[in-house]
Amino acid sequence: FADVPRRLHAIHARHLHIHQHDVVPAIPILFQRLATMRREIDRMPEAVQQRLLEAVAQGICRPIGARHSFRIDVRLIAASDLPLRDMVVGGHFLPELHEALAATTVSLPALRERPGDIAALARHFLARLASERYGFVPDIAPEALIALQSFDWPGNVRQLRNVVDWLLIMAPGGPSDPILAAHMPPEVGGTAPP
Repeated sequence: FADVPRRLHAIHARHLHIHQHDVVPAIPILFQRLATMRREIDRMPEAVQQRLLEAVAQGICRPIGARHSFRIDVRLIAASDLPLRDMVVGGHFLPELHEALAATTVSLPALRERPGDIAALARHFLARLASERYGFVPDIAPEALIALQSFDWPGNVRQLRNVVDWLLIMAPGGPSDPILAAHMPPEVGGTAPP
């Protein structure tokens, strides 16, 4: 699925993120004017798609195990690795739910199609992960960024984040030592042991 650009579908509607753990008495308060993200909506079972469609269409939801239905007003953002229109044609996604979600669609190309973003994303992940764990952010050498930009990234942004995480753990050095291209894992073109 990594070869398919991620598609985001958004709708301002009445929705509840439907799961077994939604049996909370405070749900009517929690789900008012809230934005929620549902990843991999293309993998949602048909029964759950039907419940989500009903919640979107009616603005009312009855959580599993609840005695009463609740009015809800939530912005739903749904992400899919597959084109939902193709899934509708193949009979794997409810057409009515697709129409509701397709009110606004944003298509994000795969990371390999936007190599100019790789350096900024790598620096972002490096800063976030290193400052959380170590209290300092190591520099990354230009040749290391070139190595990252030269890689195909079949696992997309998630794989880039994992490689940066791996570099923080495996690259030798301290706060003043930059991350070099040689520190990269072998699959990214480095010589570091896996």
